[in-house]
Amino acid sequence: MAKLDPIKKTSSSAPQSGFPWTPFAGPHLVSLWQAEETFLRQAERFSRNWFQRRHDAVQCALTTGMRLMSEGMTDPVAGAQVMRDWQAESMRRLSEDAQEWTAVMTSCSGQLLAAEIASGGESLDAAVTLAQGLTATSVSEPV
Repeated sequence: MAKLDPIKKTSSSAPQSGFPWTPFAGPHLVSLWQAEETFLRQAERFSRNWFQRRHDAVQCALTTGMRLMSEGMTDPVAGAQVMRDWQAESMRRLSEDAQEWTAVMTSCSGQLLAAEIASGGESLDAAVTLAQGLTATSVSEPV
């Protein structure tokens, strides 16, 4: 895959001839590259936290099983309370998953929108510059 150079705002495999894509696509490609970096960092943080919560869930399940064997075998009410505690912790972890995922998606969407707005202005500037270079000269004849 071509590596995008954020300084030059071009790709290392950019065509040397043919369609002049860089003036228009360049800003969008840079914003896409920057957005991808941000998305990957946030997805990595979410995944790390998610796996930690799954690790906590296994520990909680083991503790619950031991408590059920010790407390729940002789006292059904205590066994029900142990299960209630386990379910409450499970629901808390699921709620954290949903809240964190929603925060990641909201953040990524906002960053992508801001980058698109900014790069759209750069593309417009590039189009104006290109159009100004294509204006008729004194030797051109209308078709």
